[in-house]
This record gives sequence, structure tokens and C-alpha cells, in this order.
Amino acid sequence: MRVKIIAHNLILAILSVTLFFGTFEIALRIIKFHVNQTSGYFKFACFQFVSDKYNASIELKDPYLFWSNYRYENFRGRYHPLVKSKGTFRIICLGDSVTQGFSFPPNNTPLNGTYPYILEEMFRRNGMKNFEVINAGTGGYTSFQGLRYLKRDLLKYAPDLLIIWFGTNDVKEAILFSDKEQRMQNKTIERLDSFLSHSKFYQLYRQALFHLASYRGSKKSRVSAEDYSNNLREMVNLTKKNDITPVFIIPFLRSGSRVLSYKEMKNYKEYTKIFSEFSDKEAVVMDLSPVFKGEENLDSYFIDTCHFTLEGNRLVAQSIYDILMGRGIISNVKKGY
Repeated sequence: MRVKIIAHNLILAILSVTLFFGTFEIALRIIKFHVNQTSGYFKFACFQFVSDKYNASIELKDPYLFWSNYRYENFRGRYHPLVKSKGTFRIICLGDSVTQGFSFPPNNTPLNGTYPYILEEMFRRNGMKNFEVINAGTGGYTSFQGLRYLKRDLLKYAPDLLIIWFGTNDVKEAILFSDKEQRMQNKTIERLDSFLSHSKFYQLYRQALFHLASYRGSKKSRVSAEDYSNNLREMVNLTKKNDITPVFIIPFLRSGSRVLSYKEMKNYKEYTKIFSEFSDKEAVVMDLSPVFKGEENLDSYFIDTCHFTLEGNRLVAQSIYDILMGRGIISNVKKGY
């Protein structure tokens, strides 16, 4: 008798809970409640409220890089063979969304509007038809991810010159965990999370969880200044071992009507010390901020604080081209080519 009562109460409890959540789910669907999916990356400050089309979806999850838009021999939809043709001078641009191009409506940057694409066109227009520039930028990436990406995927493409541009995401406040503390979900939990994400109630729960984590904060950056320096140092060591010329772009930001160099940005000062430590023999270091300081209408060059419009990317590409050619960096590399 007692067993029947317990079973009866248990069934009622299950039905009550099911009815409650079912009613909640139906109500959310009636009011057309919608949140953009986080796809398991609520730990990061990036990729939180991005439309599913651009988010790090299940097929883009990467146990080593966290997320990735890289497909074998395919970079931003552009094919680049693993083995370059004889006589090809290959440049890889490694960075975050500043390199990849802004990916969110209504300011999507098309592939041919990114600075790597424009840079390649400049070389070819000036008679260097054998030059190839690969856009290996990935939105939200830090130097931690960039170093891993270089080690695992990019070195085998045997670039002659590597342009590296990181810092914007490194200094961002981490949500609970820094990059090097991150751990990917196991496949079972990942699939369960993906299945539950179809529920509006679960979406609401995930959003609330993210806001709570964001509110609490972690009081640490995704990548510390010390780790940032170590990551860049290791990139230099890797390039030297593989006979690649490393080129660093020092991060800079727009603030209202001004462009702030790394020396003027509080959060960046500790991070950018590393650039003054590189000797000319170790790496080429470029500060592009002065190029924009003379411009009156920054709106024509910047989408926000760090992403560029088509005109901005043209100016970036032109500046990189002028420095590479003006300092004889390209000719020096090609002598031993």
C-alpha cells in the first residue's frame, strides 16, 4: 500500500513539473521569445549574443582551439592548397576579427574587403603575381588560440612571411575562466546541450546563467600580459625554426574622434611592452596608429573601436605594403627565397 502511495505521489510530482515547464515553454513560444545561442561558449566574453548564422556552432567547435572557422585548405571560403605552387611567395595573416573582417549584420565585411585580400591585390597590381596572402583571422581569438592555431594548422602551409595581429581579445575580462584554464565539454554533454538548446526555457536558463557569470566577473583577463608576451615570443621562435619572417601589428583602438596608440591605452600598456623588446633581427614590428591620427572623419574608417570599414582596411593594407616595401623586408626575404 505504501509503495502505491509513493508511486502515486511520484507520478503526480512528475506530471506537475512537466505541466509547469510545458506551460512555461508554450508561453515563451507564444510570445516568440528568442535568444541567440551561446553554443556552449558561455565561459567566454566573445560569441555570446551573436546570431546562430555566425556563432561557433557545433560543427565549428574545436577541442584544441575552442572554436574554429578553418577547414582544410579553405580560409574564409577561399581555397589555398596546402602545398604552394613553385615560385609562390606565401603570406599568412594571423589574427582575430580585425583580420578576419567584421562578421555581424549590417556591417559584414566581404572577403574582398578585408586587409589580407586587398594586400594581395596590391602586390599583384605592382607586378608581384606570385604573391599569395591567406586570411587566417578568426573572430574572438586571443594570442593563446593564435599560437595553437599556428602550431597545429598553419605551419604546414609553409608561409614565407607571417603577419600577426592580436591583443583586442587578450585584454578582455574572462568569464569565470581564462583561456588557458578552459576545458571543452565532453561529447555526451555537448550533444545533450545541443538537444536542450531547442527549448525556449533552456535558452532562457542559459542566458540567465551567462548574465550571472558576467555580473560576478572573474577580475582577470582572457590572457594575462605575461602570457601574451610568452605567446608572442613562442610565435617568433616557431617562425625562426621554420624560416618564416614574423611581422607584428601593434594593437590600437579608436576612442571617439581620436585613435589611441598602445602607449595611450591603460589596459594595453603591460601587454605591449613586448614589442619594444624585439630586436630587428627577431621580428618586424609595425605601429599603424599614426596613419589614422591624421584623418578627420574616423567614421569612414572604423565600424567600432577596432574593426575597419572597407576604406579602413584599404588604408591598413596600403600601410603594411608601404612598410614592407619601404624597409626592404620583402626584398630581403626573397633574396634567400
